[in-house]
Amino acid sequence: MQKTLSNNKLLVPLYFWLTYSLSTIMIFEFGPLQFPVENKLYLYLYLFGAHVSIVLGYYSGFNKFKGLRQGKLNSKLINKKALNIVSTIVLCGIIFAFIRDYLSGLSITLAMEDSFTARELYTQTRGGGVLGYIGTILNILVLPYLAIATINFKRLNNFSKSVLIFLIFRIVFDSVIGGSRHGLMMLIIILFFSFLALIYTNQIKISIKRFFIIALCSLMVFLYYSSFISENRQVTPIDDYVEYMSNNSRYEFDEKNIFIPKFSGDLKLINSGILTGYFYFTHAYHGLSNALNLPFKGTTLFFGHSDFSIRNLARIFDDEVLNYSYHYRLINEGLGAKTLWITAYAWIASDVTFIGSLFLLYFFGSLFSKSWIIVLTNPTMISSSLFAWMAYFFFQINITFVPSDLGTFVSFWGVIILYKFKIKSKSYE
Repeated sequence: MQKTLSNNKLLVPLYFWLTYSLSTIMIFEFGPLQFPVENKLYLYLYLFGAHVSIVLGYYSGFNKFKGLRQGKLNSKLINKKALNIVSTIVLCGIIFAFIRDYLSGLSITLAMEDSFTARELYTQTRGGGVLGYIGTILNILVLPYLAIATINFKRLNNFSKSVLIFLIFRIVFDSVIGGSRHGLMMLIIILFFSFLALIYTNQIKISIKRFFIIALCSLMVFLYYSSFISENRQVTPIDDYVEYMSNNSRYEFDEKNIFIPKFSGDLKLINSGILTGYFYFTHAYHGLSNALNLPFKGTTLFFGHSDFSIRNLARIFDDEVLNYSYHYRLINEGLGAKTLWITAYAWIASDVTFIGSLFLLYFFGSLFSKSWIIVLTNPTMISSSLFAWMAYFFFQINITFVPSDLGTFVSFWGVIILYKFKIKSKSYE
């Protein structure tokens, strides 16, 4: 018997994102890291408008698709031939990555004993060149496949299930040997919502309470690992992380702030992870503020929003083109650095202005809700991929715009284009 899902289940992604996003803004404003902001009113007015646009966009998709009924999951919705091809490509990418690790001397032992050297070696071996491009092409389908295979796990053949498990292991392994948080964050975000979809569609029998306990434990493991690399991914490991943070000239550090963690004993290690998190998840708002204070220079129409696309456009013309991106313009004017972020808001505004970005955020918000509702009712490979990208985009929006390199650029926009052309045939709109 078909049934309509409750509104609360359909709005869950929006609830989680608002909680996450508003928390980062609160930490930016009231946390221990006080960044110099020239015009706070301008910054917060824009952020208010951006959040309103996203919420309205989400509700537009919600109102359009909330009537879809949850029926019995049908394996015919997944093209088995296409799934096998995608699984094979992902598997080739995994094997290729392990071969590169072996040839470059990367290992977990090195990462644990010397995180700084391991990170430097990892960065060098993941650079350009023929092998770099091959690895990038083979990894284009990693994020979509993670969602496709998890959300539709019961409808997979044994080969695809094995590739999924192998992929999860590879992402964790890659993060450890490279001393990186990026892959683990992506894994946590995608698996969290994918498993939530499995629970809501009754594909797995587990209570929401137990699921959240497991999710919380996973976050604690991530926090411990983040704390470890915060202290050890340096030339000289850091003994006093509060003192280390206090010496950063980019902000004023308030040692008496109520948000400074004060764990002791076996939990003392996570203090550094929390302090690093404050910088990691909030400093891009400072870049956004600086970008908002700059007049709009002009648009490249579709190249300014991505580090990959704007750099390659500059190769065709000249480096002056880089100034059409707020990221490089801030660097050239001494207001930013290559290692600092500016949020997805500023990247998007590089192409369409900050006013225009509100309309694009509305569009992304509608895709977020539509893809989630389809995933809960009649999930397909395209809808699962789209939801994964939208979830990852929104939970990275305070940091950067996710289509930043060749692989993510092709995958992100490719999935959106496929959705807009293919979803019509499924009679959802």
